[in-house]
Amino acid sequence: MSFSRCFKLLTTLLAVLIGLSFAASGKKIASGKFRYSVGEVFLHRNGETLAVKTTEQPNLKKAKNVREGDDIETLIESEVIVALPDGSSFNVQENTIVSITKLSFEDGENHFATEVKKGNLSFDVQKQAGKSTFKFKTGTATAAIRGTSGTIGQSPNKKKVFALKEGILDINFNGQNYTITEGQTAIGNDKEMRIIN
Repeated sequence: MSFSRCFKLLTTLLAVLIGLSFAASGKKIASGKFRYSVGEVFLHRNGETLAVKTTEQPNLKKAKNVREGDDIETLIESEVIVALPDGSSFNVQENTIVSITKLSFEDGENHFATEVKKGNLSFDVQKQAGKSTFKFKTGTATAAIRGTSGTIGQSPNKKKVFALKEGILDINFNGQNYTITEGQTAIGNDKEMRIIN
């Protein structure tokens, strides 16, 4: 048997063993798919910048999906919609940076978490089954989603903003727990959170 054929056989066997290992643990690596983008949108993965959509740097390698550990960046007058495996989606609005800190599917449950480092993110989350989790973080605030749609982010003056179109949003802000419902908005500065109907 030639060396190249033996090498191919070993790499195939290794890939199968890794796949079986993930299957045995019940963990499936998930990814989101880019559904729509406009303007200048970039994906940062393992120190490499990929283009979701760009006219300014057309020679960049094209990004097709988003995975755990990736950062999504939009410039001015740009946005991107990402669809998740469970039918949920989120929209990274203009001039925003979002880190995907968790994106997995384990034992029939979805686990998704992001950190909005700058700007705003809209979301449309399907009602989560079982112990599935869907969380957003912005600095000192974390929001847990329960079958809802709305917007989360930071205003230019660094205030945290959570606005709900429908559903329920649980927020932990500076160690205090808040819950907002359909039509409510929560605005937090460094010291306090206010809920507006």
